[in-house]
Amino acid sequence: MQRTKRAAEFAFIADALAAGDELRAKEIAASKFQWERTASKRKGISSARALRVFVRDRFIDRYSSSKLLFPGALLAVAVLLPEQFPTHPNWKAGESHHVFWELWPVIDHVVPVTRGGIHDESNFVTTSTNNNNAKGNALLEEIEWKLRPEPGPEETWDGLLSWYLRIIEIRPEILSNSQVMAWHKALGAINHSQRDGT
Repeated sequence: MQRTKRAAEFAFIADALAAGDELRAKEIAASKFQWERTASKRKGISSARALRVFVRDRFIDRYSSSKLLFPGALLAVAVLLPEQFPTHPNWKAGESHHVFWELWPVIDHVVPVTRGGIHDESNFVTTSTNNNNAKGNALLEEIEWKLRPEPGPEETWDGLLSWYLRIIEIRPEILSNSQVMAWHKALGAINHSQRDGT
């Protein structure tokens, strides 16, 4: 999904260097490819905090508008159908089904922390693992992506969260999987904080 038109701008730098005009190359770099070192160390995002954002965004990818899934639901299906949806403990791509990258939601910093963005929910959006990898530390305008509005109450997609709660009642042994249990605890944490109004 990444698109860029900056190769031509970079070519001007290369042309200036080939012509022996290092000053011109530096001027182009300063105007078209600004960069400054950031000292901020990226902080982690807990599963519960991420899940609050996924629920806020109704499990909709804010870049592509694609529907994504609650990670606990994806993992529950993988537990029930391990041959069809294999997983690797370290998520090796060749040994885990590609659906996990396509439908697994992650948090993206709209303005990357490495580009001056803040580490706060106001800068967090839901996206797929694939889109997060494609975006990297780019600014949206650099890759011609658009941030789609936060879904409103008319959006009823819940990322199979309600299905997950039903299947856990029917097949509680799914919770013996440590990854499913981790997302189950995250869900419990956000439900608890919603009941407490925090």
